[in-house]
Order: sequence, then structure tokens, then C-alpha cells
Amino acid sequence: MRSTAVIAVTVLLRSTEFAQTSPSELKFEVASIRPAPPGGPNAGMDQNPSWVAYRAGQAKSFCMVCISGVHYDNWGAPLKALISSAYQVDARLLVAPDWVNQADTRFVIHAIMPQGSTREQIPEMLRNLLEERFHLVVHRATVEQAGYALVSAKNGPKLKQPGDLDRSACENWAEPNMVNPAGNEICRSSKDVGGLTMNVTMMTHSAWGPLLTETWRGESPGTHNEYYRIAMPKLAEMLTTTLSTGEGGFMPGAGSLVQIVDRTGIEGEWHVWLDRSFDADMTLPSVSTSLEKQGLRLERTTAPVEKLFVDKADRTPTEN
Repeated sequence: MRSTAVIAVTVLLRSTEFAQTSPSELKFEVASIRPAPPGGPNAGMDQNPSWVAYRAGQAKSFCMVCISGVHYDNWGAPLKALISSAYQVDARLLVAPDWVNQADTRFVIHAIMPQGSTREQIPEMLRNLLEERFHLVVHRATVEQAGYALVSAKNGPKLKQPGDLDRSACENWAEPNMVNPAGNEICRSSKDVGGLTMNVTMMTHSAWGPLLTETWRGESPGTHNEYYRIAMPKLAEMLTTTLSTGEGGFMPGAGSLVQIVDRTGIEGEWHVWLDRSFDADMTLPSVSTSLEKQGLRLERTTAPVEKLFVDKADRTPTEN
């Protein structure tokens, strides 16, 4: 039987719907928002200095959303991604009209942030911009969604005591930088295992704590992850990310979010490992097998999930 991570949603609202209102009036001082040129995500990018430098071989990377001083330049994000970023919600939890979900419904934004404002305040400014220019109205509501509960196996857990990375196992540690503002040091290396090249990444402060990831390609590609200090609620969050399909974060995606809730009753942090197959039909079985070897398992259940519903949005923003 084919395993699938696509989970049906039952539209049972558990909380009272309410109109979304901005908690403050922090706004861009000046903002221009216009439809992006047709032709795909790179259309109109010849106006993006970072893209021009990248294509000319003068830079190693480029930015679609560029922030320099008080200047905010977004070179063509889909409206769904803008809404997801503004309200800080995973795009798979956004319920909107079909036209909002279209990947080619993109907009270019050039704005000036108030003096003294920070990057962390951009979602608030973006939220106010969307509400003003698109007359966007949203509400949040909790729905019951089929998913899985992380529970202890019949004979109890068989978890390792928490530990830490062996930093001496990798020599190429990168210094903390703006990509890792929390000081998440990263080291990358590779090794040959059975004729396959295995890429190894070590992180000191990933979203799931100290983390080692081994990735290999070949006939049965996959990863082996070691989470050296992870609590069960965090493990459930990580499994939600691992088993969900489509693009997540603040990017648009047609996939589904598979909600995992922690019902183990296990307290504290533990050393947990997880093998995952890249074969879509084998992802859930490979993860389940890893958990079962550690005295944990997934059982089907329903879980409350908060979603963001778009009640109203203009197709064309008001004049700049």
C-alpha cells in the first residue's frame, strides 16, 4: 500500500472568527507596489543590482528581497508569500481565493523604512501596507485536522541521554555571520561511504539544537540526522516539518502541512536520531522505523491547527 503524507482537512472551526486588525501603525515612510512583469520569477530582474552583479560573475549570490539601511526592495514576490511573511504564518496554513495562490500573482515593492526601525519590524510594516493597498482583510481560526500524535511505544522509550557535537570531527567551521545571527556555527565536510559521497553538516545552534546531518545520493538517497539535545515538543515540530509536503516557511506551496502533536509525556531533552528516505512514498515509513527503534511511534489522531483565512483582497493595489 502506498504511504502518503497528504492529510485531509476537516473544516470544523473551533474558535470564533474575527477580523484581523493591525496592532500598531508602524508603516513604511514611502512605498511603491506594482505588479511584477510577466514571464516567471526572474522577469524584470535586470533592474535588481544584486542579480545583475551575480549574472556578471561579480557576486556569489543575489537577493530577491534586499534590505540595505532603510531601503526595502522586493523584486517580485507572489502575493501569497507577502501575506505569509506579513502575518508570520506558514504558507500551507493560508486559506485564500485561487487567484491569491497563483505563483504568477507577483508584486514588486520598493519602500523606505522609518529611521530607527529594524528588520524584525518589517512584517508589521508589510502587514499595514497590504491592508492599505490591497484592502486585505483576514481572520484566524482553529480547525481540526487529521494528523499524527507522537507517543511512547508499548515497552516505553529507549532514548539516549543528551549530548553534544564532536567539534573535532570537522575542521571547516565557518565564523558566525549575518546569516547566523544567533551564533549558529556551521561546519561542512564530505566522506566516502561504500562508494557513495556523503555530505556532512554540523550545526551548533540549529532550530532543533546541536545537529549533525549526513546526506547521501545514489540508488536510495536519504539523510541521517542526530539531534543531540531535543525535547519532545520540539521533536514533534521537527517531524511536522519533515513529513509535510510542498514549500513551507513564508513561500507559496501547493503541499500540505502534516501536523504532529507531542503526547509522549516525556520531559527534558534527549539525543534522538532520524533516518529519512528522499523517496516520497518512503518518507513516512523510514521516519516511523527510526522512531520505533527508539521506543516512540506515530499514531493517527486529529489536532487543532490555527489557519489564516483571507476574507478580502483586491486584485490590484491602490495607486502609489
